[in-house]
Amino acid sequence: MRLLLLLLALLLADEPAAANDTMAVGAAGGLVFLKSADVEMVSEDLRIASDAIRVRYEFRNHAATPVEALIAFPLPDVDHATDWPIWPPDGMPADNFVGFAATVDGKPIAPRLDARAYLGTVEITDLLKRHGLPLSRFSTDPDLDQRIEALPAKTRQALVKQGILGPGDVSDYFPKWTLKTAFTWTQTFPPGRTVVVEHRYVPVVGGNWIAAEDLASDQAWADYCLDPGTKKAIARRLPAEGSVRATLIDYVLKTGANWAGPIGRFRLTLDKGDAGRLLSVCLDGLRKTGPTTWVWERDAFTPNRDLRIMLIERPHQD
Repeated sequence: MRLLLLLLALLLADEPAAANDTMAVGAAGGLVFLKSADVEMVSEDLRIASDAIRVRYEFRNHAATPVEALIAFPLPDVDHATDWPIWPPDGMPADNFVGFAATVDGKPIAPRLDARAYLGTVEITDLLKRHGLPLSRFSTDPDLDQRIEALPAKTRQALVKQGILGPGDVSDYFPKWTLKTAFTWTQTFPPGRTVVVEHRYVPVVGGNWIAAEDLASDQAWADYCLDPGTKKAIARRLPAEGSVRATLIDYVLKTGANWAGPIGRFRLTLDKGDAGRLLSVCLDGLRKTGPTTWVWERDAFTPNRDLRIMLIERPHQD
């Protein structure tokens, strides 16, 4: 039990990649699992689109006895202090703002949600709860802003001195902590049998604008590998004075390296959704399979970096 709790604490304390200076993009990814010398990821089939991410895994336990492991799915961090925090898509509940759902061998599971608040690297979950403050601004029952306003003045000032509250866009007593959440469950892998785990969620996409000066720079948007052909295509879309909209999707792929050995078979499908969009990503060997889809496949694959995907939107039509 101590080992499981330590693993969970480490998962929630890690900072997944996140980027953007206009509209925040929240990086999520696949499942996180304590390293095992016995459980192999036989295959992973990952499909990424701007409206849904779906993953299908096949695991096999090569040991002679069952292996029980804690599995976690970390949600994107919510940094309340940023000027442009991520926000739940319409209709998503506060405690599951990506609509995460999972099955094991085709049967739905009910994972546990663990939420914690951090000020830098210091956990302040219990402190906030003692003051009756919900951990998230997404919460409406109770509402965080209303609870902060209802605090005694001395309490608010004490929280300001600690850096927990501070000036924000709508109040002098704005939350300054980061919310880290993860869905977890304990999974048993029987010996010699394949276990199929599937999950899906709605990505927290980011947005920005690409202007002519970005196309002239080798450094601008380097993380998305805009090649000369894509830059020319973007240039043709640029208005005389202005920019084009880019949608950004980040995916934490390196968590796939937590299983025994490399991933046996890895298949990535990227779906840009709209045939009029342009796609840019740092992957060599993408194969176009349809008007909106590309596929990238590898055997004995060990992820060594995360995915950052850019979709350049159609020009705005008045």
